[in-house]
Amino acid sequence: MGGLTGDRAGGRPDPATAGALARLYDLDLADDPGDLDLYLALAARADGPILELAVGTGRLAVPLAAAGHRVTGVDLDPTML
Repeated sequence: MGGLTGDRAGGRPDPATAGALARLYDLDLADDPGDLDLYLALAARADGPILELAVGTGRLAVPLAAAGHRVTGVDLDPTML
């Protein structure tokens, strides 16, 4: 048995599948800014660095950093980073 959840305990995908999912994640969100404007507005009010949990591929962290904010992102899935 395999598929998206793989055969390993915890339901995490194998590394090859995880890498493919990370690329698909970026492609799926490439043309959709979603709630980015909201987070940029909130960040403008922040007094200090920003920590993004479950940062994924950086959909929010990269634009926040480009806007001049100090951003640290963490994610359990190293293929998303």
